[in-house]
Amino acid sequence: MKFLDGDVFVDREHELLKLQSLADEIELSGGIGISITGPSGIGKTALLKRFISVLPPGIRWSVAYGQARFSLKSQWMNNLFKNIGTGRHALVRALPNSLKNQFKSLEKDGFKEIDLNTFTKIAELIADRVPLLLFAEDVDSKERMDEVVSVWQRLWGLPVMLVVTAKTEPRHISGWEAIHLNPFSHAELNDLVTHFVGREQVPDFIDWLWHKSGGFPDKALKLLRFLVNADVMDEHALFVNYEQMDLSELVSECGSEIQGLGDDEMELLRLASCVDSIPLKAVKTLFPDVDLNSLRAKGLVRTERNRLRTATGLLAEFIRSNIEISSCCDDTIRTYIKRLEPHQAVHLLLQVNSLNEDEKEFLERQLDSDWMHDDPALQKAIRQKLQIKEDETDFGKWLWQQLDSSREFENVEKVVVRQALDELKRSVLLRNEKFKEKLLEATLLCKKGQLEDSLKCMLEIYNSSPLGSEEWIVSAIEIGRLAYAIGDMEMSNKFLLEALREVRKIGHPTLTVKALSLELVLHGTKGMVSKMSSVLWSAMSMSETRRNDVLLLMRQYVDMLFFIGLYSLELNILDRVPLNSDEDVALKEFYIAETLIEMGQAELAVPRFREGWHLLRHIPLWRPVGERLKALISMEFGDMDEAMQMIEQAFQHYSEMKAIIGLIKSYAIRGEILLRQGEQRGFLEIKEAISLAKSKNYNLMLPYIFERGIRGLAFYGKDSADSNMGSLIKQYVEAVRAIGAEARISWFLNTLPDRKLREAIRTALSRSNEPQSLVRLKLLGPFKVILPSLDILMHIGSVKAKQVLATIAISPIARINTGAHALANMLWPDMAPSRQIHNIHWILTHIRKTLGQNIFRKEGDQYRLNDDFVWIDLLNFKRLVDEGSNYERLGRTAAAISKYESALKLVEGEPMADVVYESIEPFVQYIRRLIIECYTKVADYYLQAFDPHKAIRYASLGLMIEPLSERLKSVMLDAYIALGDNQVAQKEAEIFEKRLEI
Repeated sequence: MKFLDGDVFVDREHELLKLQSLADEIELSGGIGISITGPSGIGKTALLKRFISVLPPGIRWSVAYGQARFSLKSQWMNNLFKNIGTGRHALVRALPNSLKNQFKSLEKDGFKEIDLNTFTKIAELIADRVPLLLFAEDVDSKERMDEVVSVWQRLWGLPVMLVVTAKTEPRHISGWEAIHLNPFSHAELNDLVTHFVGREQVPDFIDWLWHKSGGFPDKALKLLRFLVNADVMDEHALFVNYEQMDLSELVSECGSEIQGLGDDEMELLRLASCVDSIPLKAVKTLFPDVDLNSLRAKGLVRTERNRLRTATGLLAEFIRSNIEISSCCDDTIRTYIKRLEPHQAVHLLLQVNSLNEDEKEFLERQLDSDWMHDDPALQKAIRQKLQIKEDETDFGKWLWQQLDSSREFENVEKVVVRQALDELKRSVLLRNEKFKEKLLEATLLCKKGQLEDSLKCMLEIYNSSPLGSEEWIVSAIEIGRLAYAIGDMEMSNKFLLEALREVRKIGHPTLTVKALSLELVLHGTKGMVSKMSSVLWSAMSMSETRRNDVLLLMRQYVDMLFFIGLYSLELNILDRVPLNSDEDVALKEFYIAETLIEMGQAELAVPRFREGWHLLRHIPLWRPVGERLKALISMEFGDMDEAMQMIEQAFQHYSEMKAIIGLIKSYAIRGEILLRQGEQRGFLEIKEAISLAKSKNYNLMLPYIFERGIRGLAFYGKDSADSNMGSLIKQYVEAVRAIGAEARISWFLNTLPDRKLREAIRTALSRSNEPQSLVRLKLLGPFKVILPSLDILMHIGSVKAKQVLATIAISPIARINTGAHALANMLWPDMAPSRQIHNIHWILTHIRKTLGQNIFRKEGDQYRLNDDFVWIDLLNFKRLVDEGSNYERLGRTAAAISKYESALKLVEGEPMADVVYESIEPFVQYIRRLIIECYTKVADYYLQAFDPHKAIRYASLGLMIEPLSERLKSVMLDAYIALGDNQVAQKEAEIFEKRLEI
């Protein structure tokens, strides 16, 4: 971790760059704590807020500001609930009874009266569940934060950087790093204003500032904070020097409204026109004599949430009148686009030299807006700016005509048209304009939820296209996808096979991966996720792959991960998907919400659902998805009436669309709701869902359905002895194993209310000879972490990460202390304690991210691997050896040898050779001796049983691990002699003697 050094900063931009560098490293380093302290007026809060604004996505943080009314402890607690994703319901359930009532009382009061003891207890519960990567405070003196920082450092082990001023020499604080933050001098203020104003008339601005503040430095600094910190503007906001602002144009445009204003009023309008908004407290400080009510009445300013803005019309005229457009102003102009009305923004964008994709998309949408129809000159200017051909514009009109015929699309036509035009412009495969038109007609029908009509449209394309052409192949793939969606597997297979046959002839990579992805979904095996992953990344790496194709592949991939149960991997991928359209972003929120519900985190799913529902409820294709999610959320919160109402609506819409996957899910959810309400007919709904999924060969969905039925029966009061429950459990286990969905099990078991039922499912799963855990950890040879159902070798990072995982894995039989402090001390004995605990927390968090949040469980302060989640070869080896020893003591030699052979099948080489370190060396040597002893006993047994070939094989394997074992060498020589091969025996004896000499 590189800390900020002791530089004396004078350039605030330099500060931000260094903080951005620090922010980029936070996620990799495992976190940091920051404390900014010093006298008021030097920009502490501004620096801290700007740092928070540049944090990478996903960083969980908590911050407290010293100037606030409440204590640091109360601010931290309130921020935790806002920023780290720990919902109130989940936390309250985790609190001990002694704390629950106290917590609710404190929460009502905003944690104002929280004492250090209660703060510590609650923080410990949060720290055990949520990896916090940043905490920070902004205070006027270090003494105010001592009590809380000690708790924070102990729980998360984060190193702390102390930011102090250069006025006083910073006190030495062990384990803290310091940087210096200077107040502004007059010369530095001149440089700073040059940076933000970007004009030559800086002295005039300084004089104005001096006049307004009554002299440097204190009042000037206070004023400057309003101008340049995060409360007032961004880096491009103050783009016009005040002395260059000529308001005479505004007087002529706005007429009497602006006439008669005093100097202070005009100065306020200048300032407000150059920034996004000004806090009202800043206005009152800078312009105490200005009558804001009068300005509001004239329509010159407006206030929103304690901030003042200029009216958009005034702002637009001001920009037109006073800005000299040039390339250096492009970013400045973009600052204002969101604040303007569309017709104002269009005129402004036409003056920007280089448009980005979002701005081009905005102008394209405006071409077909109602207000644009009366201004052909402006339409022409936009077409010239975007270099749009007339045929594409005509096609956009055709799309509008299609939409005009459907009233239900009134709220979403812009979204659909934008996506359709996007598809048209970005298509690199197809050059046939008529084909594009027909393809987009099918796309629109699909979005309207008319899947069968869309399929008919694609069949028309297919029948009219030359055999083997790109149009023919694309239409065949789309027919296969639509047929799959409505459950016609025979048609889907037929067209998919035709497409694959032809696409391999022409060797087009994009079409190949698209067809293969559908084939994997249709004919999925245990290795399909691994294969689909390869297909997806191959497609993303091809420059000719269309973005829409990649998104389609991504949806299929994420669907697979959802049904397999790899929720952490799914969420990780969704967080990294680059999306541009509102529809794609909203759909991503739906995916995340459904996954969180399956993980038992309905509280966190609610805001995600609302984000997606806001847009997608207007689109017929996605509306039933939202209704289904709303039903799930209502069910989780106990509102069964609303849940039933929403699932009935979803069921009706799915039926109209003939979307089989949605129907199957709706049957399963409706069955669970009815069972929770105590209605036995809910089981019939579950059976209907199972029957429909099997008839359509949707094997991926079976575990999902069985889980709904088992959970519903459990809430209905049935246990594993019930015949229906027993049947579902048996089928559930078979379905899970058939598709390799063992990852679902641990999440599912956590949602069941009955411990005995959980044990019954575990028992059913353990009846297989093959280990069915999600993760297989191999220590008897090269260190490996494998997902057996998917045949994926997982890479978990550095040697230290492997050593941590191996140490925790062997702890049940090695009797090793695996508390966080003990682990850290074993692995980094010479490191400072604060760095030790920081490193171990980072590694544990990294392992959870890689292998899943359920990889560990806690026994007191000891970390253990979750038995439901992990299968460890070494522990099973030890168990088999112990069973063999027991048989041997009872005189059952054959049974003992059978156990030893089973144990030796797990050995792949030198045990833990690449992860061994000093603290676990004695245990590794003990396991090594056990392995050699097993090889010796088995080899000797087969020698005495007159089977020298097996004796030689086992003796040879043992000698590969321990070449100097005299017992194994003796057995091997005797076996060769028994075979009558004395020459080989003599040669082996000589090799052994040479080894001894070395």
